[in-house]
Amino acid sequence: MSVQREAPEPQTSLPHAAGMAPELICYPTETDPPKLVPARPEREWMDLTDQRYAYRCIPLSIAMRKPGEWQTYDVVWTAPTFNADGTVKTPAYVTAFHNGVLVQDHTRLEGGTGHMTRSRPEPFSAAGPLKLQDHGNPVRYRNIWYRPLPPRPVEGGTDGYLTTEAATAKRKELAASIRQDAEKLTKPTDQMLRLAESLEYDKDEPTFQKVSQMAEQYVANVKQLPADQLTSKKDEVRHVRDAFRFLAKFKVLPPDYEPRTQLEEIIKAQRWDEKKKS
Repeated sequence: MSVQREAPEPQTSLPHAAGMAPELICYPTETDPPKLVPARPEREWMDLTDQRYAYRCIPLSIAMRKPGEWQTYDVVWTAPTFNADGTVKTPAYVTAFHNGVLVQDHTRLEGGTGHMTRSRPEPFSAAGPLKLQDHGNPVRYRNIWYRPLPPRPVEGGTDGYLTTEAATAKRKELAASIRQDAEKLTKPTDQMLRLAESLEYDKDEPTFQKVSQMAEQYVANVKQLPADQLTSKKDEVRHVRDAFRFLAKFKVLPPDYEPRTQLEEIIKAQRWDEKKKS
């Protein structure tokens, strides 16, 4: 969510009147200049909160602009999730940027907030109105927008940290999609490589056997080519060999994968890996 607000000069001396610190005016009472002492981090109203809870949410930085200038707020809200018995499964978090400066960094929230009271763990509504308020003084808002975040794994999505089970399910889903795509290809070499790619996500034994059969047939076809046709296959053969090397490096294929070994022998015999002397 993003919002901009602007309030005029406060009409009262209360520090919170316009939601920002008032102007500091020093009146000299003696010849020596006054000594300005930074304010202590404690505040009386914060001390009065239940269990001094307000201190948990002290901003990381003070980024307020002076009265009369537009203030921007960018907020990332992560809703809590609950178990079937109503207990908290994952808590709510809020990250906030004030005028582009991080002021709340993944701050945990227990439940709905209130005035001078500590929140309690309780369900939040799935959706609701966006409420804006003043604090006793005129205030304007503009450029307000918000959008939903993609669902997290705990909500059935695949963005963010995945459990082992969720990651395995996603990998199988990707592999199935790649295999469906492979079936649409008409060139056997392209289909073989596409199926081999799916093994990176799911080491499916039937698919592995099919890739091996196609690889063996590919090598046999290459070996039967006359010399002039074999030369035209140089780039393709090296490409297939490199794909097998990659899959073997990440243990998708065994290190002694026979089709790869035979392609290495063909490439070596043709001296295709040798660099030309300048």
